[in-house]
Amino acid sequence: MTKQLTDNEIKELIVAQVEYKKAKDKFDEVKERLTKDLEPGRYESKYGKIIKTVFTKMKTDYKRMLWDNPDIDIKQYEEPQEVSSLVIQNYNTSNGIFG
Repeated sequence: MTKQLTDNEIKELIVAQVEYKKAKDKFDEVKERLTKDLEPGRYESKYGKIIKTVFTKMKTDYKRMLWDNPDIDIKQYEEPQEVSSLVIQNYNTSNGIFG
């Protein structure tokens, strides 16, 4: 059975997405402003705890590896993986009911 979404359900998703984006933008701005120059360490108050760590992470450049070694057959290392995608597009970008 295929579920259908009503106008109100689509509106509910769009409104929640707008609220999420606003909250994320606000959080990202505050986090950058307050922690950009913060030394690594533990910071605690009655409101909570902030722990900042800095480390170097190793990353494999697979594109360069395959470019430098064209004889490698990557097909033997591939596995199927089910992926689900959901696109939510807000048609109302004005300051109306969606903010």
